[in-house]
This record gives sequence, C-alpha cells and structure tokens, in this order.
Amino acid sequence: MKNISIRLWLVGCGILVNTVACLQVQAQLNPPSAIYFQNQYLANPAWAGAEEGATINLGYRRQWNDIEQAPVTQYLSGVYKFDEKAGLGAVLYSEKAGLLRRTKIMASYGYHLPLATDRTLHLGLSAGVMSEKISTSDIHGDLDDPTVARFNDRGLYVDGDFGAAYTDHSFTLQASIPNIRSTFENEDNPVDKSLFFAAASYAWVFERAFNTVRLEPKVAFRGVKGHDNIVDVGANVRLENQRLNFFAMYHTTRNATLGAGLEVVERLTLTAMFTSETSGLREQGGGTFEFGLKGKLLGKEK
Repeated sequence: MKNISIRLWLVGCGILVNTVACLQVQAQLNPPSAIYFQNQYLANPAWAGAEEGATINLGYRRQWNDIEQAPVTQYLSGVYKFDEKAGLGAVLYSEKAGLLRRTKIMASYGYHLPLATDRTLHLGLSAGVMSEKISTSDIHGDLDDPTVARFNDRGLYVDGDFGAAYTDHSFTLQASIPNIRSTFENEDNPVDKSLFFAAASYAWVFERAFNTVRLEPKVAFRGVKGHDNIVDVGANVRLENQRLNFFAMYHTTRNATLGAGLEVVERLTLTAMFTSETSGLREQGGGTFEFGLKGKLLGKEK
C-alpha cells in the first residue's frame, strides 16, 4: 500500500510540473486585458506618472472558467506624477494556479521629457521581487517530499522592466522589455518568458451635437519565448457624455477580447472584460473573465 502511495505521489508531482509550466505559458499568451487601454502601466513602466495626479487600479482575473483550480490573478497598481517631468508607480500581483502561489511587487520611476507642444518622450524603469511557492496545505500526500521543500526554499527572484513611449496630441508609440535580468542572462527556460511589448495607436475625436466620441484604433506586438510573436489589433470607443467605453481586440493566437467600462460615479470607472480561449483550449477552458476598478484621485480624468 505504501509503494502504491509513493507511485501516485510521483505521478502527481509530474502532473504538477507540467501544469505549472502550462499555466505560466498561458499567462504570457493572455496577459491582463487592461494593458491595452484601461491600465497601460501594467505593460510599460514608462506610464508611471505620465498623466497629471494620481490613479489607483484594482483588478481581478480568472482564466479557464470551466476548469477547477484554474489561474486566478489579482493586482493593485498606482501611479503618481509628483513633478513636471517625473512620476512614480507600483504594482502588486498575487496569482493562484492549482498548487502554485506567486506574489510579485514592482516599483517604477518614470521620466517625461517634453519635446515640443503636446509631444513628450516617456521613459520608465521598474525593479522588484517575485516569490513562488507550492501550497503545502492543498497537497494530499507526503508533505515531507524533498521536491516540494526545495521549490519552496528558493529565495526571492529580483528582476526589472524598462519601457519607453512617445506621445503627441493623438498618436502614441510605445515599447517595453519586461524581465530584463532573465532576458539578458539567457536563463535555461525554453518557454513562457515575455520578451517584449510594443504598440501604436491613434485617437480621433468626433464632436457631435448629442455626444463626443473618441475612437482609438490600436496595434500591439508581443514576443513570448518559445512561441510565435503575437499581434493584437483592435480599437477603443469612448462616449464622453455617457462616460461609457467599449473595446475589442483580436489576437493572432486565434482568440479575441471584448470589454466595456462605465464611470459609475465621478472619477471611479468599472470595467468588465472577456477573452475567449486560444485555439488549443477552445473546447476546454471556458474563457477568461477580468474586472477592473479605476479611481482617479488627483488630476483631470482623461
């Protein structure tokens, strides 16, 4: 009986390793949908303090809704412009995926250099730490297994991100390199690392008697180690008078993201988003749901 239990535990460890690897890959293939319009700071530290005042964002995201113990991510971020040319930012991530618990905290400094009227170059740098643990309270087996102990005994992992952006009255061009340390140290990890993020957008404002409409098409380009580069194409439409916005993005991973936001009270916006599964998980996952709450504490609402 003891031998059978040991075999089952070894099989379970193998399943755990494969599951963790798969969850990490999917997290990079489907990053938080808020990075496109609602909270661009999540993908690029150059947005730390790019706008006047202070902004706080809360987010909740659940992947693979039809699968038990699927990844759940929560985040809290804040940015603040404390000087004409400088700003700060911070973000706290908490992710639960099966037995894996991941916590990450990053702090950012943004420098914003005016080039001409309504033209600005934004530069940002983030640094922080990440902790990964296996939840032993959820393990049904040998809690003294050395594999789990070695995993949980690993120290904090230190890394950083760099980003840049150019903005004028209507046009935005940006790029960022996340996980600088692991990227340039070329760690022996064949997949799941986000290599870069780049995007371009242009906003048109249409004045109408009954409303003011802001239309912003966007194209994004993402690199993930071990996978083909991903292109995202879509647009955000904002109805200024009703304080409503709608957006849609199509991804070359053969899935799409839809979202809608409403300013429920002055300076507080609630956004709901849904991302369909990539082609390989379409019949199993059930999609990804995400909710965001954005509060503008100081400064003007954009």
